[in-house]
Amino acid sequence: MATTGWSPQPLVFLLCFFSISLIVALGQREFTSALVSLSNVTDQFTLLSFKSLVSKDPYNVLSNWNSNISFCNWNGVSCSRGSQRVVALNLSKKALEGTLSPYISNLSFLQVLDLSNNSFHGQLLIDFSRLPLLENLSITKNNFEGLIPATLSHCHRLQVLSAIENEFYGNIPEFLGSLLELKHINLYGNRLTGTIPLTFANLSKLERLNIGKNHMNGNIPPELGSMTSLTFFNVEENNLTGTLPESMFNLSALEFLSFMTNQLTGQLPKDAGRFLPNLQLLCTGTNNFDGPLPASLSNATRLQLLSAESIKFSGPIPLELGSLSQLRTLSLWENMLTNVPGRREISILTSFTNCRLLEEVQLSQNLLNGILPTSIGNLTTSLWKLSLSSNQIEGTIPLALTNLTNINNLTRLQRLDLSSNNLSSTLPPGVCELKDLWELYLQDNSFTGHLPLGLGNFAKMINMDISANKLSGELPASLSKLQMLEYLNLSRNTFEGHIPEQLDHMVNIEAIDLSHNKLSGEIPKSLEKLQHIQVLDLSFNRLEGEIPSGGKFANLSVESFLGNYALCGAPKFHVPLCLDKIERQSKSNAVRVIAACAIGGSALSVMSLFAHSLVSHAIERGEFGMAGRVSAKADVYSYGILLLEVFTRRKPTDEQFGGDFRLRQWVAEAFPVAISDVIDSHLLDESNNTSTERSAARNELLMNIMEIGLSCSRESPNERMEMKEVVAGLRRIRQKT
Repeated sequence: MATTGWSPQPLVFLLCFFSISLIVALGQREFTSALVSLSNVTDQFTLLSFKSLVSKDPYNVLSNWNSNISFCNWNGVSCSRGSQRVVALNLSKKALEGTLSPYISNLSFLQVLDLSNNSFHGQLLIDFSRLPLLENLSITKNNFEGLIPATLSHCHRLQVLSAIENEFYGNIPEFLGSLLELKHINLYGNRLTGTIPLTFANLSKLERLNIGKNHMNGNIPPELGSMTSLTFFNVEENNLTGTLPESMFNLSALEFLSFMTNQLTGQLPKDAGRFLPNLQLLCTGTNNFDGPLPASLSNATRLQLLSAESIKFSGPIPLELGSLSQLRTLSLWENMLTNVPGRREISILTSFTNCRLLEEVQLSQNLLNGILPTSIGNLTTSLWKLSLSSNQIEGTIPLALTNLTNINNLTRLQRLDLSSNNLSSTLPPGVCELKDLWELYLQDNSFTGHLPLGLGNFAKMINMDISANKLSGELPASLSKLQMLEYLNLSRNTFEGHIPEQLDHMVNIEAIDLSHNKLSGEIPKSLEKLQHIQVLDLSFNRLEGEIPSGGKFANLSVESFLGNYALCGAPKFHVPLCLDKIERQSKSNAVRVIAACAIGGSALSVMSLFAHSLVSHAIERGEFGMAGRVSAKADVYSYGILLLEVFTRRKPTDEQFGGDFRLRQWVAEAFPVAISDVIDSHLLDESNNTSTERSAARNELLMNIMEIGLSCSRESPNERMEMKEVVAGLRRIRQKT
């Protein structure tokens, strides 16, 4: 019969038999030394049992686990000096994979078992009652599952229990509170449920309690305030309810305190920071707290991080926080915090100029009102992130913010977010001197004027959004220097002129939004060179000409070009096919017509000439459509707009047209009673000897032509004239001339 794997069970029988034999053969005096040798054999075979269940060893860590050398010299194994028994097995960060042998229980002298940062899986089937000397059990970042073994209750010397990021479930055992030597309990990132054991209050030596990111419920027991040695307390990302016990804020040894992302209610104690002189990190965010942010937090003089975002804190931000000289990160976004009453400037920003180590300030989504103080330019050079979006800030961006002649300035600023406020005036050119900026968000304000010409200084810029303002003028060619840029949004302004040809130099760009502006001219064909572009929104401008078809344009949809009524290109963009040679000739004829009228020619004779050209053109268009190269209905639409454009001497991209008001609507509103109000005045000029009869004939012809133009350009394709009907109508007009 084929064997399925090596089993140590026969060995146990042999070892027992060998022990009895030794007693008989050697006598009691020599048995002790023989037993030591036998125990060494037990440890060796236990380790080999461990190795047999390791299915992957990519670094060959266990390659020297063989009989050629003493097991005490095997990788990761430590033995006691006298008895040569295994006291530590440390194989952390070796990328080992497999299950854990239950025969680890035979290592009765084991003090340290560290298998952290590997890929062991399955249940922890060790009988810990046979490991009475165990002090450190570290199995962090594996895939162990099941309940926390009840036999751990026998490990009365246990000091460290670390099982972070595994798949353990069930309740945290009450018996852990009886292991009085425990200093570290790290069970973060499992699937544990139930409540926090009250027995933890017995652990007077406990320094770290980390049970965050589980599924714990219930409240935080006030009794935990008796753990006077506690330096690290983390219960974040659970389902805890109730209020915060004030006793937790009396633990003067605390350095790290996190309750964030639970369902806790109530207020922070008024004296929250008074008895926490060693506190360095306080995380309370994403709960249901309310009330003021306690000014007493300023007594926690070693505080480096204060995180209280996404809560319901209200009232002024205490100016006393500016005395926290060690503060590096302040995150108070999404609250209802306000400025100090009666202050015009946002005072807390001035207060923070005393925090010389400050790196991040996040005050977005509050109720801060007032103007940015000039002192903002004195914020520390270590500041890399300043977020003040979605408040009620008004006024201008202070010149001091970008005045790099100051000794203290924001030269290392990487992210600046002032979006969704009431800021106005022009963008200071000095903002372009913040050369380390990666992200700039100024959208949804009321900035006016032109974009600064120095935008090209943002050599490190990745995301830039200045949309929904009142900016105007042309897009500067210096945008092309932003070669690291991935996202650009300048939509919903009043930019005009052409899209710069050089934008193809933005080699990393993935998204460009220039929609809802007044940009005109053609879409640069050079944009076909953009290899990473995924979003290009040019909708609702006054662009004309052919939509490029190469490069990533093949992946774009009709939404990218909506609201540009003079574009042409592929049918998938729902625009007319671009002008062919015959259309260009017709345009040329139209110019000749208007020019002839301008120098005093007979309008009827000129229209006769042009009507003949229109008939020829219509016939050609009909044949073109019938050839199947483009939709006939789209062809008719294009032709109708051409008629309206020629006889009104207006272009669909003229300034008077925009939004829902188009050239066709303008003509339709005047037809038929006031049609002379929209006809090109050159076609209506009359000499003194023009007869009434001749004038009436002219007006009838113009009326007929405009009627055809309106019929061809109806919104619904099914309501448009057929091209053969257009030809017949134009022939009748020609015969009348």
